[in-house]
Amino acid sequence: GGGGRRRDEVGEILLVEDNAVNARVMQSMLSKLAPKSVVQTVCDGAAALEVLLRRMREQAGPLLVLMDRNMPLVNG
Repeated sequence: GGGGRRRDEVGEILLVEDNAVNARVMQSMLSKLAPKSVVQTVCDGAAALEVLLRRMREQAGPLLVLMDRNMPLVNG
């Protein structure tokens, strides 16, 4: 009970991945694991920070960020 989210209702996910193949694999996995989620994909850490800062200003930060730890421009 209690109004909590179910595991398959993650909401919004920011996927930060510079490898196009890995990004497609992750998007496919996420569509199966969290089919109701909206996944936004960016290809470097600087773009991820831009998204996060914009969403913070809008008071709508993503519920989950998945980021490779070795990224161009800004690491995870």
